[in-house]
Amino acid sequence: MKLGLVGYPVAHSLSPLIHALLLRECGVDGSYELLPTPPESLPAILELLRNGTFHGLNVTMPYKKRAFELCDINTTAAEHTGVVNALKTERGLLLGHNTDTEAFSREASGLPSPFIVVGGGGASRAVCAALAGREYRVYARNPSDPEHMPISQGVRHITGAGGTVVNATPLGWRDDDPFPLTPPEGWTFFDLNYNPGWRWRNDLRRGGIPVITGESMLVRQAALSFSFWTGLTVRDELFRSALEHVRRFSGETLLDR
Repeated sequence: MKLGLVGYPVAHSLSPLIHALLLRECGVDGSYELLPTPPESLPAILELLRNGTFHGLNVTMPYKKRAFELCDINTTAAEHTGVVNALKTERGLLLGHNTDTEAFSREASGLPSPFIVVGGGGASRAVCAALAGREYRVYARNPSDPEHMPISQGVRHITGAGGTVVNATPLGWRDDDPFPLTPPEGWTFFDLNYNPGWRWRNDLRRGGIPVITGESMLVRQAALSFSFWTGLTVRDELFRSALEHVRRFSGETLLDR
């Protein structure tokens, strides 16, 4: 079984590490490749699914919305968000799915409301779908959705005894990235990314703010993608083993929860 990750860039991704473990432990003969794809090449790369070169693909930034548009059919989970992060073929058709929503829903189940979601892209859409029925607001640098607000207005809504700020942007992949909102005491910071060298986030943690980094959600969505492609269920003990493996590799061995 040939699997891969489509995005631009993708060199930072730990997905091959996770899927190599899942393939091996589930007894599936296969591989998982990184596919750095410039925008003009995305349709051709997705055709590699249709012609059988690949059996399953993940899609990451900046292509989750575009991939949704290029699929022939989409699952209900994908339709709810308008973005896909996992694809396969079904009866010769490209089928898009979204595993980010379920992954975030599981990871955020015990976190305090309200949620301040920073970002207006595909990751933000999946987060908002997962937060249906809970209190949240979305802030973006250049809001294109009428329900999103400019990031400059976010500070005034971080009030009350507690809540959760979610980083659904690419900020944090560079060690020196700033971040536009600082959670106050009593709040939690959920970073969907997992760069252990991000100094702003590390300073936040040292200041006593509970911080959750993205390794657990990464492994969760990977396990759900693996099940989507193979029909196999990733057992809890295998999930925990994959998460420990990723944390050792990324350097994030001690996470606040």
